[in-house]
Amino acid sequence: MVFLRFSSGFPAFRDITINIQGGVAKLIVAYPSTREQLLLKYVSDLQKVDPVYEDLSPRHKYRYYGTTDLNGIFQIKENLKRSERTILRFRGTKIYFVIYSNTTLKFIDTIPLTSYSDSDAQNNLNGCVLCGRCVDVCPYGEMMGSPIYTPLGLYVLQPLGFAEGLINCHMCGKCVDVCPSKLDILSDLRKYARYNKIDTSLPEVRELPATSVIVLTPISKGFEDRAIRALLYLHSKGKKVGLIKLDINVLDLLLDKVDWENISKKLEGVNEILTITPEEYHYLQPIKRFKIIDIILVEELILPDTDIEGENLHIPCMLGIKTRKKELNKCSLAFLEEISGKTVESKLPAKYTLCPITARKLNIKTPLDTVFPTLNLEALKNIISKLHQGVEEGDLLMDDSKWYEDIAEELFKKVADKIISTQLNRLTKEELLFLYFFMDKFAEINEKDKEVIIKEVNKILGSN
Repeated sequence: MVFLRFSSGFPAFRDITINIQGGVAKLIVAYPSTREQLLLKYVSDLQKVDPVYEDLSPRHKYRYYGTTDLNGIFQIKENLKRSERTILRFRGTKIYFVIYSNTTLKFIDTIPLTSYSDSDAQNNLNGCVLCGRCVDVCPYGEMMGSPIYTPLGLYVLQPLGFAEGLINCHMCGKCVDVCPSKLDILSDLRKYARYNKIDTSLPEVRELPATSVIVLTPISKGFEDRAIRALLYLHSKGKKVGLIKLDINVLDLLLDKVDWENISKKLEGVNEILTITPEEYHYLQPIKRFKIIDIILVEELILPDTDIEGENLHIPCMLGIKTRKKELNKCSLAFLEEISGKTVESKLPAKYTLCPITARKLNIKTPLDTVFPTLNLEALKNIISKLHQGVEEGDLLMDDSKWYEDIAEELFKKVADKIISTQLNRLTKEELLFLYFFMDKFAEINEKDKEVIIKEVNKILGSN
């Protein structure tokens, strides 16, 4: 052992510590400069270093605290070998030790452990070092108004049996980002989360398959208008985008119970996903484990087309993007309110946000709202009128072609489709897409007309 160099007794150091990690032991001693002449013979072959602080970043699951003497250290040497890290602090003839390990360790009765050490039966804090960093960043703790509702509260109260339903949060992962012990906090939270009933119904909108699609889930329910606006705007900029719905239970997203492999099969032929909300952007990331695909937030894609300045823009935490102004990274608590049923006041020093759920709560705008504020449903009447301008011209041809209806059905269908296609050519691409999503609202558009409209829209997505 390293400390045998002091076999005649310990010199008058202020502090002696041995740090053992990865099979390497480092001796660290500290003393006041006035004592240096007395200690030269002991430190002549040591290097001067800055003060060493305990680095908690290596991940560990179990922690053991105790005391022993110089002889007792040999009785725990096997535990030292199995540990991820060991710190030995010498005070006179006593050694205070901290052992971090990913497996349970056994100690003989003559090596007393403190009451807050882990044991075979109880992993008291699951590796939490009680630093409190998660408290500072936890939106759920802020919403509930107490650090009890943060991961720190979970780790403290879990051994006492009070963890169930304590933190029913949106699993944003900010706590994981700051945890010095690199704990799998989200897995621990999900074990005890107990959510109330959450709306799992899908948005009501017609789908439009494509290789690049806006994906809607139950989280984007109520944002159908926004999805269509985004699609029409992106088409006006030359980007061909479709729209599909994924029937994924919100609870399964929160608790990480989604069959992502099966979901990836439903996305066959899709190479780019555009999401309406930052939450969907965040929760859909696991798809990448099963499929090579890009996931982009619509608002982030549109932002460069605006004159919105950074100091006026709220960046949602779900995007994982840091800003200089921390208050602009602050969670609005809007989605937390939706899944918890709790309402709290939120304020953000921002005129705009990349999160539609936040925009709805705080009555502020997103980039999409600045470039395509509303859908003009009155314009649909003009589109229908424009569509039917050629009806009279085609009526005679349609009547004549009906002679073939029971004789040459295929010929009749081709003639009818051609007449409708000709009428549709009077519309711009954006008008045709607009009509596609709202054609069910007009009784004058029959099922055959709808089939042709669908066919023409698919041509737009398939053309170069």
